[in-house]
Amino acid sequence: MVVNSGNLSPGPTVTSQWHTVGGWNGSASVPIELKVSHGLQTAKGNNRMVVVGITYTDTILTTPPIAAVTYDTQPMQLAVQLVDAKKQSYAGIFYILDAALPAGTGSKDVVATYALPGYGWGHAGIDVMELKNTMQVAPIATGGSVLLPTDPGCGGSPSRSATVTFTQPGSLVYGVLGARGASAATLTAATGLVETWNQLQSTPDKMIGAAAYVFDGDNRTIAWNVTNCFNSATAIVAIKRLSAN
Repeated sequence: MVVNSGNLSPGPTVTSQWHTVGGWNGSASVPIELKVSHGLQTAKGNNRMVVVGITYTDTILTTPPIAAVTYDTQPMQLAVQLVDAKKQSYAGIFYILDAALPAGTGSKDVVATYALPGYGWGHAGIDVMELKNTMQVAPIATGGSVLLPTDPGCGGSPSRSATVTFTQPGSLVYGVLGARGASAATLTAATGLVETWNQLQSTPDKMIGAAAYVFDGDNRTIAWNVTNCFNSATAIVAIKRLSAN
């Protein structure tokens, strides 16, 4: 079901064909967007789906959040998004199905465009995962969690988790974490979990973006222990496998 993801890509600060992070200090009129040149490996007709997790923070995070993701210029659909109570941390998951994907394989641009056209202050990240043999429908279940106003931050409660509730054997569960001010995030150990992304954007301040997946048949939680964050948001989806093959 997973054709490619970022779990084999090098280093936490390296831009790859699966993920990247970026930051904007508000001093130049530049596009508030991130682009990944993804290597699509599967041709049309294999019940493909591409899933993209995004995070972003602070002054580029508006209310309601405005973000758009395209794959080879085609718009991706929003599955779920979460924003913390202080409106500083965002986590969202987008998807695109086989019919809207390019017919052939090769390098395709994935672009996440955030709220402002320029002069923004904040951080953002993007993670890309290619699937095949998936049901050609939206994710069958979504969930997530955010920092509450009374939460003292990651110093007082380092665990950041999200749970999705469903019943469908062999499904893929994918979760994304965005943590404002965090310096590190460690995936909580659990059988079968694969971390696809874990990057620190260190300027203009700090943000951690992380993602992971696991195959399961019912309710599932994905969690990270996060260091020094001010707040966070975590989004999660379950994607139905088409068949056992």
